[in-house]
Amino acid sequence: MDSASPIDQQRQYFRIVFPVAQRPRLDVDGRRFTVLEMSEGGASLVVDATTPPHWDAPRSATITLADGTEIAAETIAERRAAPGVLAVRFVELLPLSIITAEQRRLATLYPRIK
Repeated sequence: MDSASPIDQQRQYFRIVFPVAQRPRLDVDGRRFTVLEMSEGGASLVVDATTPPHWDAPRSATITLADGTEIAAETIAERRAAPGVLAVRFVELLPLSIITAEQRRLATLYPRIK
């Protein structure tokens, strides 16, 4: 019997799933994509049928958060994660400080109801 440990099944980085009204955008090669999820290591983008399923060479991109913060990143498109969704990897990790600040900002806007 081959069973994976729970640690093997967890993601390597904490991933922010954005509410619709707070979704960032990612601009690359003159195209603008909506970001569904993002971590230090990558993001999931909304794409259409004309978007290539991957690109091997790093591409310069700008991520713009809902509060206007801009982040420069080098991206590599890895795969279609689902119909209409493209998974991209960041060549260099985004700063953890940006991810945690965005997480705090979203927690302030969308507090959990107890």
